[in-house]
Amino acid sequence: MKKTNYKPAVIYARVSSAKQVQEGNGLRGQVFQCTAYANQNGYNIVGTFQEEGVSGSKSSRPMLSELLTFLQEFNEPVTVLISDVTRLSRDVRGYHGIKEDIGRTGANVVYVSQSFDDTPAGKFIENIMVAYGDMERESNKQRVRERMKARVSEGYWVIGSTPLGYKETAIGGVKEPSYPAANVVKSILEGYAVGSISTYEEIARIVNAEALIDHKRRRICFDGDKAKALLKRVWFYAGFVECPSWGISRINGKHKSIVSVETLEQVEARMSGKPVPRYRKDRNTHFPLRGHLVCEVCQRPMTAAFCGGHGYYYCRTAKCCMNSKHIAYEAVHEQFEDLLTFVTPSADLLDLAREVLKEVWDEELRDLKEDRHRWDVELSELGKGIQGAVDQLVQSDSKAVKLALEARIEELTLRRNVLQQKLAEYRNVQDDFVEVLDRVMGILKDPQNLWRSADLPLKQTIQRIVFPKPLVYAQKEKKFRNVEKAGIYRFFEEITPEKAGLVELIGIEPTTSCMPCKRSPS
Repeated sequence: MKKTNYKPAVIYARVSSAKQVQEGNGLRGQVFQCTAYANQNGYNIVGTFQEEGVSGSKSSRPMLSELLTFLQEFNEPVTVLISDVTRLSRDVRGYHGIKEDIGRTGANVVYVSQSFDDTPAGKFIENIMVAYGDMERESNKQRVRERMKARVSEGYWVIGSTPLGYKETAIGGVKEPSYPAANVVKSILEGYAVGSISTYEEIARIVNAEALIDHKRRRICFDGDKAKALLKRVWFYAGFVECPSWGISRINGKHKSIVSVETLEQVEARMSGKPVPRYRKDRNTHFPLRGHLVCEVCQRPMTAAFCGGHGYYYCRTAKCCMNSKHIAYEAVHEQFEDLLTFVTPSADLLDLAREVLKEVWDEELRDLKEDRHRWDVELSELGKGIQGAVDQLVQSDSKAVKLALEARIEELTLRRNVLQQKLAEYRNVQDDFVEVLDRVMGILKDPQNLWRSADLPLKQTIQRIVFPKPLVYAQKEKKFRNVEKAGIYRFFEEITPEKAGLVELIGIEPTTSCMPCKRSPS
């Protein structure tokens, strides 16, 4: 038997952001308001549909679809209780379509905080309210965009999803590396930079083979398009942010980089179509001096290769008269080790040099501390200036004022980035100086034995420290010519006491003379 005065009703509530859902703002208030209205007006609640984190501009919504299905299957007319028109839709065109879909099921809509008569005047007011909601949505979107733009211009990344290899931090817009994904991305970008990784599909296979998990505990699946997008965003992994569509050029980000600027430049060069040398896994392993030797005749870098099981250094310039002259790499390496022996200073001189350099550094550090205090004060003032300009930008409706404020924000931000970079360099240099000095002195103390036993990267480091400029090799005489010593050796000569009994540097000839490097027969 049908109950008398039975008025079935359902509640539809909606909030547009995930943050509102997490904090419980909006949904509970709407449901409470509709429930109170139902109790006061004799409605019986038969269902509640809560749309979590869905924009009012969208007509396709999960809970709205469930609501329409429920209304179609219910065996009698139902009243849909909604807090106000903006909860149903904030889009003028979408609003009337959704309301017509509800009407076709035999249900009617009641707004508990608003009342519209079924008259021309009532419909007009309803349309005005919907149009106002649409305008408010666009205004909100514009305000959010301006705030986001200001944040990005300060180095915070608040656009889109968090890039692969990073995770959110407690500071909004600041990301930090997430391992092991960060290591995977780093190896991909560095591999692509040097050519060991060539295609987007190869990148996708590497990522998928690692079975990485995102912040929502879902497995990350890559394809060629996602691999291309990762490479295009290499600037983020190098520690920068940018948004050309908002007029924000590349600036230092607040997040920690995982690849070098050199890798960034190499990847972007490849993406722009510039060729890179063909990658060889064992490149230069047997020939550490490749690229550090130049032909005496044409002054072009010499290359090296194996031929018939033997390794050679040679000039490959087609028109050079020495292009067919091959020098056994063992002989070149033996002569280079002799050079390292000749430039080795005495232990006493190294100790003295270290003391002098440390005194000079301590004096520089005192000056740097004064600079740091001045930079800190200026940074504080810049921060206040930027925040003040951002506040004015958000509140202003004048296009001319906004353009002036944006220019001012960019000017202040650029200056702040310069100061922050100086402070970062100051902090790094005061921590790293002693360690770097010890390493350099360690190399200069016994470069020959260290070079002989070192791996390729260390060998090349030793070569750059001791002989910063390429070495000229005379293939006909099979010896080095015009060897130019590093500035550190000129410093050694300047501080050498004439009567201190220290061993003088030997074997360093003027840059215009030859250096005999061949071992004497034993």
